Amino acid sequence: MVAFSRFVLQEALAKGELPGWIDADAIASAFVTLVDGFSVRAMEVGSVSVEDARRDAYGLLELLVGAPTEMPKAVVELRANVAAHPAQ
Repeated sequence: MVAFSRFVLQEALAKGELPGWIDADAIASAFVTLVDGFSVRAMEVGSVSVEDARRDAYGLLELLVGAPTEMPKAVVELRANVAAHPAQ
């Protein structure tokens, strides 16, 4: 699922549909984690409605589609912080 998501995102990047600074690998993993979360929520509450799943998925997609062309300063700072403090 991650590989398929990555492929779709990389294709959108290549077509200029998403800003070039988007990290396709990270977003693909995040999207699959979101989908896995639907399963966990369904187990906890008994079900997940189509509307709830769509709202959650669209929330992530809306951020991607609405992302600015240039990398925001806050993203630069977050990435620098992660690079300075890699996971042990």
